[in-house]
Amino acid sequence: MRRWGTLAVIAWLAAGCTTPTQLVVVVDSDYAVGTEIDTVDVVISSAMGRDEHRFALAETGLPFSFGVLPAVGDPEPVVITVSGMLSGESVTRHEVHTRFLPGRRLQLDVPLARACHDDLERESTCSDSGQRCLYGACVPAEVDPETLADATGELPDLFDGTTPSDAGGPADAGPPPPADSGPPCVAGEQCYPGVPCAVGRWTCVEGERRCEMVMTCEELGATCGEGGRCQR
Repeated sequence: MRRWGTLAVIAWLAAGCTTPTQLVVVVDSDYAVGTEIDTVDVVISSAMGRDEHRFALAETGLPFSFGVLPAVGDPEPVVITVSGMLSGESVTRHEVHTRFLPGRRLQLDVPLARACHDDLERESTCSDSGQRCLYGACVPAEVDPETLADATGELPDLFDGTTPSDAGGPADAGPPPPADSGPPCVAGEQCYPGVPCAVGRWTCVEGERRCEMVMTCEELGATCGEGGRCQR
C-alpha cells in the first residue's frame, strides 16, 4: 500500500469552507501504464454543476487517489465517471452514483478492469441497463454511502483478489492465491476472483497468474452461498 497525498485532489468546494465531508476516490487498474492506458479522465456531476479533470499516470502512477468535496449547502448526490484513456481514446470506464455523508470522509474504490474493456459486450450491456461494470460483472451504478468505509490514508491494491469497499460483500470472502504461489498457471481453469457471488477463470500472461471475472452466480444458474461462493 502507498499513502495518498494532496497531489491529486479535485476541490469541488466554495472558497473558505473547511468541511471534513469528502469522498476519497481510489483508482487502480490491471492495464499496463503507458502502453495500455496513459491518462485517467474524471467527470463529476451534480445538480450544482460539472467538473472535469485529467490525471497523467506517468505522474500519479497506480493506484492513486483524489478528493471530491461537496458544493455549498447540503451535500448533493453526485455522479463520478472515471475513464482509462490511451492517446485520447477511451479504453474502459467506471461510473458511480453516490452521495456524501456529512462529517465523513468516505473511500470509494474505482477499479478500471480489463474485464470491462470498452470493446467488450459486457461493458456496453452494463451501461445500457443503467449499471456499471465491476470486474466484469454488471452491478448497480448506485452506491449507498453507508456501505463505504472511512478513508484511512492508505492506497489499497484493488487487484489483489480482495473485494472493493462497495462490492456488497465482505473483503475477506476468500481471495485467490497470489500470482506467484501455487502450481503453474493453467489458463481456463476455474478460480474465485474475490468478488462475492461470482466465478472466474485463470489467465496466464508472461508467467503471471490472474483470476479474471467471468460470470455471476445468477448468470450461471447457481445460488450465492456462504462466503459469496456459487453453489448449484
